Amino acid sequence: MLNHTNEFFGIIFLSYAILPTVAAHCLHIGVYWQGDRKSEKVALTFDDGPDPVYTPQILDILNKYNARATFFVVGKHAEKYPDLVRRIISEGHTLGIHGYRHRFAWLLDPVSSIQEIKKGNEVIRKIIGNGPFLFRPAWGVFNLCSLIYLWLSQEKAILWSFFARDWETGATSDSIFNHVICRIKPGSVVVFHDRCTKPWAVEDGPAKTIQALPEILESIQTRGLDPVPVEDLLEFKENGEILLGYREI
Repeated sequence: MLNHTNEFFGIIFLSYAILPTVAAHCLHIGVYWQGDRKSEKVALTFDDGPDPVYTPQILDILNKYNARATFFVVGKHAEKYPDLVRRIISEGHTLGIHGYRHRFAWLLDPVSSIQEIKKGNEVIRKIIGNGPFLFRPAWGVFNLCSLIYLWLSQEKAILWSFFARDWETGATSDSIFNHVICRIKPGSVVVFHDRCTKPWAVEDGPAKTIQALPEILESIQTRGLDPVPVEDLLEFKENGEILLGYREI
């Protein structure tokens, strides 16, 4: 009897948590992870902020190099730092939601999964007057409910081509630079972090990203690559029109 019960719950967990994530990452069903390889565009994305120390420094660097990016913000941090959210928009970047509390989807029930997305969106709507249509799940993990909700609500689930690996123990500005420059190519969607989220990320990861970012931007622009927001790279369309994101305050 116990074995049958374990098998039943194993099947439920497989269907609810593991298979949707595998479908998203391996088969790219219902998600976006890279743009046109024939374009000269790349998307630099920053997760887990906004942060009062690191986000302004990243914005300053992006402004210096006339580069635009996408910030996948955590709702509870956006509530604390609404002026940073407004600055991101006003400087030509775009916003996505990274959940309200950056919670691991495999541990959430269906109601909590939907609320994690909806509450994060509502925070942004209150700050800038529009809700974002871009969503990146915490740690890139979906469950069946969160993936179906995104499909039905027509929000765009954004993954990545590769990580900058700025969150790893032992990461340095040189290792981040080398990892990015060796892998970036037209159409790439790259993940950086502008805030440290425990328990797995190192405390000074965003600081190392800030050290590496100017050289990264110089290198990719020398190659003729243009850093743009995610929706400029992927060119989402609705009713035949390209969605331009929410830059207006």
